[in-house]
Amino acid sequence: PTDNESRGEVLSSQWMMVRFAWLGVLLFLSLAFVALFCVGSATPTSTQTLSVEPPADAPAATATASPSPTPDGIVTLTAVGDVMLARDLVTLMAEHGALYPFERVAGLLRAGDITISNLEGAFTERGVPEEKLYTFRTPPRFASGLADAGIDIVSLGNNHTADYGEEGIVDTLAALDAAGVRYAGAGLDEEAARRPALSEAEGLRIAFLSYTDVLLNTFAGPETAGVALATVEGIAEDVRTARDNADAVVVSLHSGVEYTDAPSPVQQQFARAAVDAGAM
Repeated sequence: PTDNESRGEVLSSQWMMVRFAWLGVLLFLSLAFVALFCVGSATPTSTQTLSVEPPADAPAATATASPSPTPDGIVTLTAVGDVMLARDLVTLMAEHGALYPFERVAGLLRAGDITISNLEGAFTERGVPEEKLYTFRTPPRFASGLADAGIDIVSLGNNHTADYGEEGIVDTLAALDAAGVRYAGAGLDEEAARRPALSEAEGLRIAFLSYTDVLLNTFAGPETAGVALATVEGIAEDVRTARDNADAVVVSLHSGVEYTDAPSPVQQQFARAAVDAGAM
């Protein structure tokens, strides 16, 4: 072909590409308009509600019985992942205050009826670090930042609560008590570690349990401090017991394999045990 023919073919190809591009833009705008119309006319999604049924053997209400709170059926739970307040954060909190790590999200954390978090590390300045790759600890005075941020309950059933041994656990529990933050998953003995943290919102009593099966750990014993070991039998038993004093039970599990995006068979067994026993 001649140079003019070649240029003509190139221009023709470019024109066709431009036409296809404009067709694509028009198609995208049309779909976007349809989507916008559908979204604008859709009914807003309602907040998930907790529906609680009384036990089958519950006594019938009588005319002289004291009225119990009537829940409106909606309780908002805000769940936060791992919170680690050690290392450089200690220096930053010493300079800017205990609330510093949460300042930009405190509004979100305070918005829920109950906010829970997994606390990774010990509030202590005592103890000996465990022989492991990572150990985390924070001066106890900074525990107040959790409460100031709106965190109501922390899960201690994980692999860092006992990073500084029993002394670290004792100090952590004392620091949380002083800050007014409830906790589950660790205690001065096994019974305490498996005891639920109780909270009430909108007339509903909710129990929170916490466990871990990460074996490089200090697990609570009959007379020794530690974290709560996750077992199918133990979780089921604790959930059933918690239901005696709560309308709903929430279970936090620190389990599984890091950097995987699917639950392991063991995690599924724990979750099934909790749900079958009456947990949410």
